[in-house]
Amino acid sequence: MARTPAGTPPRASSSAAAPAAASTGRLSTYRPFIDRAIFALALVGLAVVSHIAFQSARGMAGGCSGFDPNNLDAAPSGCATVLSSTYATAFGGVSNTLLGLVFYGIVALLSAAIVVAPEMLPMLKRVRGGILVVGAAYALYLIGILVSGAAGGLCTLCLISHALTLAMAALFVSDARHA
Repeated sequence: MARTPAGTPPRASSSAAAPAAASTGRLSTYRPFIDRAIFALALVGLAVVSHIAFQSARGMAGGCSGFDPNNLDAAPSGCATVLSSTYATAFGGVSNTLLGLVFYGIVALLSAAIVVAPEMLPMLKRVRGGILVVGAAYALYLIGILVSGAAGGLCTLCLISHALTLAMAALFVSDARHA
């Protein structure tokens, strides 16, 4: 067997071994910073979307934040306009707020499961990554709707939620790119 200059045997090249290494290699490492950051961002996302749901139930009294003393009578705000537009629902009338709650909840649960069930790490990261990629694509679509003015205004809380989704997806991509 030929030796490399360092004195170690060369790696055998096998087409049967390559797919197995590729399927678990990059996402099989627990990276505490990335995994915890995704978990934390998912919790922040849950808080933001919960606030959107709470404010929607209150008729957006106090504006997007709920603390605007000049908007205590639920005068139309950017958030109120967007959340009452046709773009506030998707997939047969399901509210984007509900989709956001489910999305952030699933991402948070999968992130917690990565710590609790390390033997399932590659599968959990792939599932979470798939959800994050779909979420990021939908967030980009919704950002386009907001920026184009089609929804009738800008919703600051919605933009924060979309930014959180894109940040989590970027962390996933960074995790997947490092072996």
